[in-house]
Amino acid sequence: MELELAEARAQKVAVAARIAALEADARNDRAQFDHLDQIASEQERLEQEVTSAKESLLTYLRKREEARFWHALDESRFVNVMVAEPATVPVLPEVTTRHLAVALAAIMSLLAGIAAAVVRDRVDPTIKGVADAADISGLPILGTIPVEA
Repeated sequence: MELELAEARAQKVAVAARIAALEADARNDRAQFDHLDQIASEQERLEQEVTSAKESLLTYLRKREEARFWHALDESRFVNVMVAEPATVPVLPEVTTRHLAVALAAIMSLLAGIAAAVVRDRVDPTIKGVADAADISGLPILGTIPVEA
């Protein structure tokens, strides 16, 4: 019995020690959890600061571009420049007449080539045959020399 009593006391001490160790672990875990909560709130604050800083930078860049624009206008001595209508992005692409322009250019080129050929033929002083020689000279043709090709 005494042996059992001693074993029970030993088990009681072991269980008490185990409870104390678990409570210490629980306290450490709670402390870490609280620390993570603090870090999470700090991270959220820092992310908001970064977002605010980005917005400030974009505003600064816009204002700097406006200042550069107005300075360039002052340098070029434009006084009354205003945006009459802000630019808009079209919904559909602009219809081009490229095909029509190419077709018209081809027709015009063909007509110009024909006109150049007619003008060259009329202006060319060379005699091209027996009939041309008779027409130009007004005399009859007495003979020809055959040309072998």
